Amino acid sequence: KDNKKFSNNLIITTQVKKIMPGGMIEHPEPVLHPQLAIIKDVITRLGDFTRITNEDNLLENVIATADVLVKTDNFNEFPDEISDLFLKAFSTLSVQIPIIGSLLSLIYQTNQ
Repeated sequence: KDNKKFSNNLIITTQVKKIMPGGMIEHPEPVLHPQLAIIKDVITRLGDFTRITNEDNLLENVIATADVLVKTDNFNEFPDEISDLFLKAFSTLSVQIPIIGSLLSLIYQTNQ
């Protein structure tokens, strides 16, 4: 097992890499702190246009998400981990970049 020490001194354990058929190595996702897992899920789903219905209001969702993220104080508790989540989102969710950028600007504006 591998241990990762987070900035708030939490230690999260990940599984050992398994060797798969054909010599491939499985790289499991690290086990996230529950609050970080929720933030990752929210960031990933925020601009998922396959899940948006006519009743959804994307602007209201982005504003509400920014408000919740600022009020929960997770940025002070997990600053490195959350910045890593946003960087990964920018590099892998190209369609959602404008939405994630808007979310970050609202977080910055709300946090002033």
